[in-house]
Amino acid sequence: MEPTLKITFSGWKVGMRSLRFAQLLRHQAGLGLKEAWDIKTRVLDHVPVVLELPAPTAADLFAQATALGVICTLEANT
Repeated sequence: MEPTLKITFSGWKVGMRSLRFAQLLRHQAGLGLKEAWDIKTRVLDHVPVVLELPAPTAADLFAQATALGVICTLEANT
């Protein structure tokens, strides 16, 4: 079984690229349009969202989301 990581999206910085973030969620996390858009909206409202993804995917998503202005953390599952 492939190791997984938890990525928590908790907010945003000024200039966050929200549309690109929703697109990133669709492509990297394999989410549907509605689910990605709902997560983006929750992040804009500073409501934390946690996703559990395969480690390489989570690490890549974390790096790209951070670059887009999303406040997020990455942690190992316990």
